[in-house]
Amino acid sequence: MDSLEKPIILLMRCALVILPISVIGIIPQELRLSNEALGHIGSCNCVIFRLDDVQDKYLDSEQTKIMDLFLSKREPLTMGLVMHRFGNDTLVLNKISEGYKKGLFELALHGWEHKNYSDLSEQEQKNSLYKANEKMQTIFGKKSDIFIPPYNKFNNDTINAVKKLGIKIISSSIMDQYRFDLGNSTFMSNAKKQNSSSAQGIHYMPYTTDFKDFVGTAQIKFPIEVIFKNINANIEKYGYAIVLIHPQSLIKLDELGHFISMDADKAQMNMNDLKDLGYLMSILRQKGIVISSFHNVLDTK
Repeated sequence: MDSLEKPIILLMRCALVILPISVIGIIPQELRLSNEALGHIGSCNCVIFRLDDVQDKYLDSEQTKIMDLFLSKREPLTMGLVMHRFGNDTLVLNKISEGYKKGLFELALHGWEHKNYSDLSEQEQKNSLYKANEKMQTIFGKKSDIFIPPYNKFNNDTINAVKKLGIKIISSSIMDQYRFDLGNSTFMSNAKKQNSSSAQGIHYMPYTTDFKDFVGTAQIKFPIEVIFKNINANIEKYGYAIVLIHPQSLIKLDELGHFISMDADKAQMNMNDLKDLGYLMSILRQKGIVISSFHNVLDTK
């Protein structure tokens, strides 16, 4: 990210964090929207949770606790797997396999290595994603047609590479999608036939809101009210919303807002954050917003 972008993004996002949060069993007044307000005619009225940076020996406890939350609630979760660093950690592999076999975990490529794909040539991107999908096939018996670009960066060479590999879905960020083509190709679930991205053979489905955001090693935690309102606004605009989560989003921070430790053996999960994530999922269910997957939103599974 450019040095100029950071303060601008921070200012924009901090401006959103203006509501107090009270994580209790009763839905706050700010969330008591009418059923009519959530009707969203022509949309799927759904949200996708995207868990990035899933890999071996990396904050295993945080990764698996997030997965256990979705498993316990029997809700879908899309896993962004860094394939070169995945497959040998039995704790993570067994947990993902459990969710995949139950039809809850959707598998996506988060690259072969976690690097900026827009820095690579078209052939390098193609070779990298080919290796990633071959390993996906070896482990799970099926390739993925979803690519979550590391750092959310992609370019025209990425598009050419994924087309040649049969990948149908790219999920970056709203900002990076806007940089690519002013957001004109962003998939609209209530206007499939008119959507230009479908005609190109690629569905562009960027994440629309964070569970937490990062500024350096510090984190910005959005109140649940803000996240819920963002989800609702995204559903109104696109027909769906996508929430981004990272395993490192749920690590305890020191008094300066920095990670206590990135060492998997020393890092400590912030259980309040995990409760807040579960609380958000419960609110969505109560308000009739379905937790879904990329393929279910596209209805192309």
